[in-house]
Amino acid sequence: MGRRTLFLALLALGCALPATARIEVRATLSPQRIGIGETAMLTVEVTNDSLSSFRFRPHFELDNFELAGATEQINDMRWGSTGLSRVFRMVWRLRPLSLGRAAVRKITVEVNGTVLPLTDREVAVQRQATRPSEEGQEPADPFSQFFGRWMQPLRRYSEPRLPALFLRQEVEPKRDVVVGQQLLYTTYLYARRDVEVASPAGLPKFKGFWVRDIPQPQRLRSDFVEIGGETYSRVAVLRKALFPLRAGRLEIEPVSFDFAVRVLENNFFGPAIERSESVHLTSPTAFVNVHPLPPEPSGFAGAVGPDFTLTATLNPKQLRMGEAATLTLALGGEGNLQSLDDLQVVAPSGLKISLSQQEDRDQIQGLTLRGDRVWRFAVVPKEAGSFKIDPPRVPYYDPRFHEYRTAAAEILTLTVLPAEPKAVRAGQEPRSPSQALRLAGRLRAALPWGVAGLSTLVALLAVWRLRARSPLGSRKPLPPQSALAAGALRQALDGTARESRAAPLAQQLEGAWRTFLEVAYALPPGTPAARWGDVLAGQGRNGPIRTDLESLLEDVRYLRHAPQLASVDEVRREALAASERLFERLARG
Repeated sequence: MGRRTLFLALLALGCALPATARIEVRATLSPQRIGIGETAMLTVEVTNDSLSSFRFRPHFELDNFELAGATEQINDMRWGSTGLSRVFRMVWRLRPLSLGRAAVRKITVEVNGTVLPLTDREVAVQRQATRPSEEGQEPADPFSQFFGRWMQPLRRYSEPRLPALFLRQEVEPKRDVVVGQQLLYTTYLYARRDVEVASPAGLPKFKGFWVRDIPQPQRLRSDFVEIGGETYSRVAVLRKALFPLRAGRLEIEPVSFDFAVRVLENNFFGPAIERSESVHLTSPTAFVNVHPLPPEPSGFAGAVGPDFTLTATLNPKQLRMGEAATLTLALGGEGNLQSLDDLQVVAPSGLKISLSQQEDRDQIQGLTLRGDRVWRFAVVPKEAGSFKIDPPRVPYYDPRFHEYRTAAAEILTLTVLPAEPKAVRAGQEPRSPSQALRLAGRLRAALPWGVAGLSTLVALLAVWRLRARSPLGSRKPLPPQSALAAGALRQALDGTARESRAAPLAQQLEGAWRTFLEVAYALPPGTPAARWGDVLAGQGRNGPIRTDLESLLEDVRYLRHAPQLASVDEVRREALAASERLFERLARG
């Protein structure tokens, strides 16, 4: 009875304080010396002699510090010489960036519209670790121990609820996005609590995009943002480079993470109790509105990005008849170049130029992807002389200026000298020109027969497999040439089961269908896959046939531009199912 009566009396005395209560503000940074791998605690404390509520907001700048966690907010009460007072604390954990002095400068606290300046706070940062400092910690309040269990009902109301955390998916830029443009995707964690561990639980499939991971630093940096009148610490927990593959409103599925959050439970009059809490968060769905590219200029093959450059080198620049040179074309810039078609070089009269090798290279630089494509051509002279080699020009779309531009290289000169006479070995008679011509003629005459025989055998096997397995076997018979092409297509589709990589699988699928459509449906050679539907529509095959073809090509594009896939089995099944549907549609005519 005595304890309870004393508590009620003290509480009534605190409530009777005058309205013009005294407000004190202070900032502390401790400990005074820390190691380079340790953290310091910045505490801003506002004490109000009255029990009435008020608003305050701190501001400061960090010098040689970075935030190492979310903001902690503590609402406490304290007994002093003037009675009960309310104490509000905001605590930040700071990590030094380098040795020397680290400071918090330009500290101000805005209390009910009045800005109160505070002095700067500094610590010394050394290489060696230090023991945890006891400086700045308050002893246990005997007042809390005295009242004991009588304070439990009031303590329950001061305990924090669930951690103030949420996830948000954001894409930059937000407007004027076009097909093929590089976008920066970020999953942000917004927090008002200190997060210790973050692990992804579910990631979007990013269907409709070509995706590249952006490596995250070991120490995630955070910044402060204000949302709904509250100050949050914002941390990027996931980043990717996205390249939209088609126009329209593209959906990015929700992302989910599991977090371990450090929570401080207020002890009302004593030091706060720290514990860890597991939290599972899921973000809302995100959408990206993608516009189609403007009408394409001649030769445009899908390069989108700023400042693409094309270089050309020739090695050697002078040679003799019977030798060969190497022409190297290198295209590079910020963007995705993996889907770019091979460059074609027009050979001047007297030279033969053929593609011998091509390479794809891309790497993340900061928050952007740089793509590089290299083509190497074999240059074989057919006669002596001086020849000009004009590298092809590569149009690209620059989203910064919303216009098409051209990457071009300098014209190269190749000098071809007559061949040097070759010495004949001792005891070896040179072959006469007439003998060499007769031997070459016999080989040329026999070659078509060998190729024809091998092709016939493959075709017969393909037709047998087609009748045994293809849904076309139950439809009306195809012309022999189309039936052979369909059998070859079936054989090529069966062969995709051995391919575990995304991009080569896409090349196999597209190549198999291209060969089939060229033979069975007069598809002009070299027609881009995006225009196959137009060719079939011109032949009267529209509607469901075109829908199934576009579904198949979408799966192929996804495979071609999704090298981050760990397994292609699911998309392969979808692509083969789309192939079966398209098979049946075409068989019905």
